Amino acid sequence: MTYTVVGARGFIGAAFVRVLKERGSGVREMTHAEAMAANGDLGDVIYASGVAWDAGKRLADAVRMHVDVPLALLRKRLQSFTYISSTRVYGDSAVTHETTAAHVAQGDVYAATKAAGEVVVLFDSRPELRVVRLSNVYGPSFRSGLMSSDFLRQAAMTGVIEVRSASDSEKDHVSVEDVVDVTLRIAASGKDRVYNIAAGRNTKQGELLDRIATVSGCRVEVKSGSPTVRFAPIDIMRIRSEFGFRARDILDDVPGLWREFEGHFSAAKQVAT
Repeated sequence: MTYTVVGARGFIGAAFVRVLKERGSGVREMTHAEAMAANGDLGDVIYASGVAWDAGKRLADAVRMHVDVPLALLRKRLQSFTYISSTRVYGDSAVTHETTAAHVAQGDVYAATKAAGEVVVLFDSRPELRVVRLSNVYGPSFRSGLMSSDFLRQAAMTGVIEVRSASDSEKDHVSVEDVVDVTLRIAASGKDRVYNIAAGRNTKQGELLDRIATVSGCRVEVKSGSPTVRFAPIDIMRIRSEFGFRARDILDDVPGLWREFEGHFSAAKQVAT
C-alpha cells in the first residue's frame, strides 16, 4: 500500500509517517496545500490536517482544512480516504456510540467544522471512505494544547503546574501509538465507516497530576473554586470487537512521557542560554 499523509508535519500526522516508514510502507508527506496541487493517484490517504487549538479565532482556516480541502481531495484518484475527526462531535451527550448524532457544543468551531467534514466524507457512498473520531491524544507533543501535554510542559519548564479545573474532573486519554496502529488497520480492512478511537475509560485529573508530580517532583496548584469538568466515557466496542483493541493507560505511560518532556525542554533551555 502507498499512503499519502496530509498534515504530515503535525503531531498526529508525523506519528503516522514515522510508523509507516518503520513498517516499510511507501508514504508521501504533504501539507493540505500540496495535496490539493498533487496529480495522479493519491493511494491510501490519511487526512490529519487541521486547526485545533485556536479554531475559534481561525474560522476560515478551520472551514477550509476540515471541510473544503477534504471535499476537493475526494474528487481526486485515491484508493481509500481516512478522515481524522474528534470525539468532541458528541459534545456533552451521555451516549457516545458511533451511531450517536453529533451534539456539538455552542461555539465549538473545531467540533462543528469536524462534524461538517464528516458529512462530506460520509455523503460519498464509497466504502473505502472512513471517519475516525479520536479522543484526547497524548504523546510527545511539546506544543500541544491538550491537557496532558500542558501539564507535562509546565512541569518541565517551571516545576509548577497551575490547574483551573477540579481534581475530580475526568476525561478519556488515548496514546498516539494506539491511534496510529488501529487507524491503519481500519484503513486497510475496516468493515464500518465510522470508528471511535479512545481508551474507553476516563482518567481522573487528580490521578494524572499525582502521577506527574511523583515522577517530576513538581508542585501542583489548583485554582480555588475551579469547576469539575467531566465527559462521558467513549464507547469503543466497535474497535474492540473488530480488532481486539486494548488501549494503553496514560498513568502507566507518564514516566516515559516525563523523560521525553524533561529532555526536550532541558535541551531548549540550554540552547536559549
